[in-house]
Amino acid sequence: MQDGFIEQSLLSPVPLPFLMLTKLAAHWLAAVLPLILLTPFIGWLFQLSANTILILAASLLLGTPIFTLLGSLGVALTIGMRQQGVMMSLLILPLSAPVLIFGVNMTLQTQAGFSASGPLALLAGLLMLAIVGIPFAAAAALKIGLDD
Repeated sequence: MQDGFIEQSLLSPVPLPFLMLTKLAAHWLAAVLPLILLTPFIGWLFQLSANTILILAASLLLGTPIFTLLGSLGVALTIGMRQQGVMMSLLILPLSAPVLIFGVNMTLQTQAGFSASGPLALLAGLLMLAIVGIPFAAAAALKIGLDD
């Protein structure tokens, strides 16, 4: 898909991190949010309690944008490489493990009757860190990767 979109984005007067963040937000809203909206129905099918379904939806609302941002960082870092998928998985899997661990931990703690505020706060902090940092890192990686 060499249509020149990335080069046009680099030449745009809009800052590249802002452009990347808006495109990623649109992707998340169109592809992921409808699945999260189905969480109560799927939780009901699995006979989960209402509190567990609420915490599960909250963990998905906080965790899935992090995965979207991490994926964009992986693509930006491996742009122009051969065997891009292998390198991207080596870069992204260690970064996504804490998100998975704390997202699952929220649901398990709720099912056990404990408070899920600790993992919830950590996921919210990771999301804020990802929103602030990853678009700038991915934009820098794209600029470096396209200088060739």
